[in-house]
Amino acid sequence: MKKMVLVGTILASSVVSLAYAQTATPPAATTTVPMTQPADDSTAPKSTTVTSTAVVQGTVVMIPRQDAAQSLSSTLIGANVYGLTNEKVGDVNDLILGSDGAIVGIVVGVGGFLGMDEKNVAVTYASIIQTKDSKGARHLSLHVTKEALKAATAFEVAKKS
Repeated sequence: MKKMVLVGTILASSVVSLAYAQTATPPAATTTVPMTQPADDSTAPKSTTVTSTAVVQGTVVMIPRQDAAQSLSSTLIGANVYGLTNEKVGDVNDLILGSDGAIVGIVVGVGGFLGMDEKNVAVTYASIIQTKDSKGARHLSLHVTKEALKAATAFEVAKKS
């Protein structure tokens, strides 16, 4: 009977120590994690830098919370865009993302009324000036007039092949 209790205790402590050894811990600082490329890209593995809040699980990097310096697309899409004289010139309808995932441009809907006869015009993300209004809300502006945006060439979406 004593042998069985002793064997059971040893087995239980072994299982607990194995489980503890496999518990993932978040990286202490900035970590470079190898990521796999899609088949149409280079075959060499790509590295990406993640913040201290990221948790590595296999080849996937999990982000448990938004950093203060980061923005969500939901705070940009639908936001009003203002021109030189602080008049509303349109609103953000979409974001243009590069192959690296960075925002390349913003699609601004200009003209029209209640979405009818509205034209989409794209501007580079660097063209947008982001500030906060007196209530702390995001304020997007461009150094352009409403007339200039209305006269601009409409944004053309690439056709999928």
